[in-house]
Amino acid sequence: MYSMKSFISIKLSVLFVALAVSVGHSQEGGVDYGAADVNTITTAVPFLMITPDARAGALGDAGVSSRPDINSMHWNPAKYAFMDQEMGIAVSYTPWMRSLVPDINLSYLSFYRKLDELQTVALTLRYFTLGDVNLTSETGVHLGTYRPN
Repeated sequence: MYSMKSFISIKLSVLFVALAVSVGHSQEGGVDYGAADVNTITTAVPFLMITPDARAGALGDAGVSSRPDINSMHWNPAKYAFMDQEMGIAVSYTPWMRSLVPDINLSYLSFYRKLDELQTVALTLRYFTLGDVNLTSETGVHLGTYRPN
């Protein structure tokens, strides 16, 4: 007869094989709608990955550990308390992926004012546009144009 350990081992093996087979079949996909013609654009929140200042972008997006500057709100707002100047304002414009898509850009406005040695009030305004996005159905029928901002 089988021992309890070998019985559990056999059950787990069968469960593992069944799971592997079902996962493998679920990855095969279904109907092909002309995958070569599909041009998916993700519009979730790509602006969170775009740096508003050239300095941090040139450092490989290392704005968290750099010295405090006017764009600290994007990286680490606590750095504003260590600013040398009493007040500051900055405006930046980033034409993102301009050689691929002509109408995607990020505009960024930031302002800060020191209240005392360790307190600062800061304000930032970020405006990101993905330009014109053509919406299509699964079969490729044009449903209209949307401009996500």
